[in-house]
Amino acid sequence: MHTARRSITIATLIVLVLVSLPPNQAAGAVNPKSALGSGMDAQVKALVVDGSGNLYAGGFFTTAGGTSANYVARWDGSSWSAVGGGPGGYVDALAVDGDGNLYAGGGFGVAKWDGSSWTALGTGAEGEAYAVAVDDSGNVYARLSTHDQYGAPWRGVGKWNGSAWSKLGAIYLDGDVETLAVDGSGNLYAGGTFNYLQGSALHHLTRWNGSAWSSVGSWSDDYCLSCTDIRSLAIDGSGNLVAGGHFSQSSANVDRWNGSSWTGLGTGVGDNVYAVAADDSNVYAGGTFSEAGGAAAQHIARWDGSAWQPVGGGISGDVLALAADPAANALYAAGRTYVGGSGYPYVGFVLKFSLGLALDVNPTSLSFGNQAVNTASSAKTITITNAGTAALTLGSIHLPDMYVNAASTTCTYGMNLAANASCALDVKFYPDTLGTFNGDITIESNAPDSPASVPVSGRAVGGGELSANPASLSFDDQLAGTASAIKNITLTNTGTESVTLSFLSFPTKFVNASLSTCTYARTLAVGEACILAVLFYPNTVGTFSGDITIESNAGVSPLSVPVSATAVAGTQLLKNPGFEVDANANKVPDMWTVGGFVAATDRRDCTVRNAGNCSLKLVGNGKLKTVRQTVAKSGGAGDDFTYSLWLRTSNVALPSGGAHSLKITFYNGAAKGAVRTLTFPVGTHPFQRISGTFRAYAAYTRIEFVLSSGASRGTIWLDGANLTWAP
Repeated sequence: MHTARRSITIATLIVLVLVSLPPNQAAGAVNPKSALGSGMDAQVKALVVDGSGNLYAGGFFTTAGGTSANYVARWDGSSWSAVGGGPGGYVDALAVDGDGNLYAGGGFGVAKWDGSSWTALGTGAEGEAYAVAVDDSGNVYARLSTHDQYGAPWRGVGKWNGSAWSKLGAIYLDGDVETLAVDGSGNLYAGGTFNYLQGSALHHLTRWNGSAWSSVGSWSDDYCLSCTDIRSLAIDGSGNLVAGGHFSQSSANVDRWNGSSWTGLGTGVGDNVYAVAADDSNVYAGGTFSEAGGAAAQHIARWDGSAWQPVGGGISGDVLALAADPAANALYAAGRTYVGGSGYPYVGFVLKFSLGLALDVNPTSLSFGNQAVNTASSAKTITITNAGTAALTLGSIHLPDMYVNAASTTCTYGMNLAANASCALDVKFYPDTLGTFNGDITIESNAPDSPASVPVSGRAVGGGELSANPASLSFDDQLAGTASAIKNITLTNTGTESVTLSFLSFPTKFVNASLSTCTYARTLAVGEACILAVLFYPNTVGTFSGDITIESNAGVSPLSVPVSATAVAGTQLLKNPGFEVDANANKVPDMWTVGGFVAATDRRDCTVRNAGNCSLKLVGNGKLKTVRQTVAKSGGAGDDFTYSLWLRTSNVALPSGGAHSLKITFYNGAAKGAVRTLTFPVGTHPFQRISGTFRAYAAYTRIEFVLSSGASRGTIWLDGANLTWAP
């Protein structure tokens, strides 16, 4: 039993069958405001709506809205889903019958989806089924390519009666059929690129009345002799035939047959039409044109019975398919967007336009960024458009706190907007206190989805501004268990008022070194700078990254500085490297051999340290003092080492020629090999790290690690000695 809705759907929507566009035809990005999901990975060529309001899209795609869907997808009102495993190949045409069965035509022929599985319709259809249509009796019509009884190629239109295909007339077309439509009286119309039907001139359009093909008025005589082709057919609400394409003798590119004569719809549209659709009172055209009836209309337009109107804000992608759903007051448009690249250069889209009352806002959100407190920003415009087909009345417009309506606004309470008319809502951000202010502008109207909401955001800032140099830090690979050399970040107040630091945060494995001059509550005058001293100190192997965050009363807070580093595996060769262990309590760290020590002054000091609990203190007296450890380690050329030490000094002076260093010596038996030396600083300094790397160039059997100081005065604290081998 066919329902009224299903009959309307068949009469107006099954004809949306389109020809391929030239592969080099480019298009811009599609406005995503009305997009159904995130689109398809290739072009969409056909649309149809079934009696339950489900929208089906067909084309070259294999994903829809990020979901796997082979060539056909279903939109249920909120998301795309696959239709089984697909009909067997790319799709050129879709149609539905009164029982809700879906038919797809393409390179595979014709296939039927009954709600649970796809079934090929017989074996009589060869080649590509560019066009498919269904009449009220459930008969399926398609462009066929097969052979006659003599084996000669035959191309025309076939009919599927539920069990077999039959040819409609013993005809052969010299061109191709690209679109089919069935009117309420059961007449079948075929349009395309053909000029002759077995010697009879039928230029691009013909009609099957159930027993024979015939011309459709003067069109089949000389009306469109040199047309490029007819690309789409539809039946309007009065039962008239509407044809769209590229017509060289008719500048309209959209014409209508009323049963006795052809007329163009106004002055038509300015370029190719690839799809036409109709509801009770409107005809819709989609393609690559930029004007309709002499007015701007980007790739989609509506004929309201007397004039062409743009639809919404238009579409910048090529429109290849249209489907009108009067029961849902909706018009669907689909096609392709050019993206270029080395693969298939197009992606697909499907958009929904509301018929009747519909309000559109552009842009869909506003961001004002940073704005000086107690000053007004420049105005930003929200364009409010009546995207429907009936008059729209605006109600109240509400702006959140700190946002004001600019004097240039043209949208007012009670304003009536005709179809496609627009007004401007001009908004300023005018904060009177510091902080971030987010909210929604709400626009009331008589549209069914009222109110419309437009999120807005802005931040009120003072006069101080912080900059970081460098803007990010990257450390060299560091052996796990050892600390890197310090890297500095300079923070500068580049604003017009002072800035006070309120909080510093470091990601895991990154340390704020004691050399930092950027500290909590530090105030930087205009132009003043401070130093963040950062080191990487991993205790495990891995890659580490994050942001150092600096909070302040500056205009942008927090300020973030990304940091990254990798910790690699290695073997610490020193024992008791932090001087922590003194088992016999003699104030000399275990595993170390000392020389020149004065017991009263040179000893472990557990009141001063860089890490851990203790350090080793040496007091200068002009005599050489040494701290030594011999490492029994054998190896050869190519072995990598890192060595380092943390050192603090207070009033240290060094006599001429005095030793004050870390020295590493490699031995092969008794023979001395490579020597590496790091000189200690003098004077007064907080803990700082000295370090180096070395790659062995010869065989070795042991390593001497020696700390020496012949300071004449002052105090030295040693901590965190390191000699690491990285195999």
